[in-house]
Amino acid sequence: MPGSGQQLKKLSLENGWLRVEVLPELGGNISSLFAKESSTEFLLQPSRPYSHPTRETKFEDADRSGWDECLPTVSATPDAPDHGDLWRESWRVVETPDGIELSCDCFSRPLRLTRTLTLETSMLNVIYRVENLSSEPVDFLWCAHPLLAVSAGDRVVLPSSVDRVRINSSRNQRLSGDEVPWPIASGMNLSIADLNIVDLSIVGSPDARTADKLFAGPLTANSCGIYRMQTHTGLLFRSHLATISYAGIWLCNGGWPEKEVGTERAAHTVAIEPTTSPCDSLDQAIKEGTAARIGPRGSLGWAMQLQTLAVSFQGFVRACNHPDNILL
Repeated sequence: MPGSGQQLKKLSLENGWLRVEVLPELGGNISSLFAKESSTEFLLQPSRPYSHPTRETKFEDADRSGWDECLPTVSATPDAPDHGDLWRESWRVVETPDGIELSCDCFSRPLRLTRTLTLETSMLNVIYRVENLSSEPVDFLWCAHPLLAVSAGDRVVLPSSVDRVRINSSRNQRLSGDEVPWPIASGMNLSIADLNIVDLSIVGSPDARTADKLFAGPLTANSCGIYRMQTHTGLLFRSHLATISYAGIWLCNGGWPEKEVGTERAAHTVAIEPTTSPCDSLDQAIKEGTAARIGPRGSLGWAMQLQTLAVSFQGFVRACNHPDNILL
């Protein structure tokens, strides 16, 4: 564990299109996903010096940047902490000629997550495997948790088949009900200036002080993405639909955390979170029958791809809906 002022180990993958950096000692965090053609950093950078969390650290008190993995839950349960176990732990590393393999064991469940990263032109390939280390079945919820760098006016793109999203949470009940239309949502508590409608696909100003967690799915086309208007570059997420058939959408325009510390401002970010369940709580996923389960000494694997595209916004929307984007 790195101490105060000690340099964190950084691993890099790089080709002519992308540079990816990983901090294995800091929860296996992918700290940078940089598209060279457009000089676009897609991951939110830290607003404070890195520090190693403990098992008691709250997520809002940590670095709040980059890409973590949430396992076995996102929201805290009586026996598993907020955002899961793995972002608090140091990960094991195996560097291969083609990429980087990282693994870590949960402490609240007998589970091991292995994540292998490789680059292929403008694509980051991510192969996942969750293993049950016990002789009993284990339920879990997994989601990728990439906090994305955004500016006002950037666009969140979901498959055209998505016309409604489930509300998991909404700061000050800005959005009301169980679900709302996508991308246009109405809400009971919106101001007159909002004209009682919100285009959820457009990233707002950090001064808006809004924060909404939504879920799309089950998806028939799991190609979601963020489009950076200033650099005309999009990041496209693709996942195995058989296992990862939902996507969480975290829209945070300065609305989280609710209490700012010192000069550090609340987050301005979007997270696109391919996930096994349409909720943040493992207990709720078990209740609803959407939790993943692995049998004794068994394992479950899936793949995900992230591709950077320097295209027009219309071209990015077409790419998001292209049938070849689906990982079967």
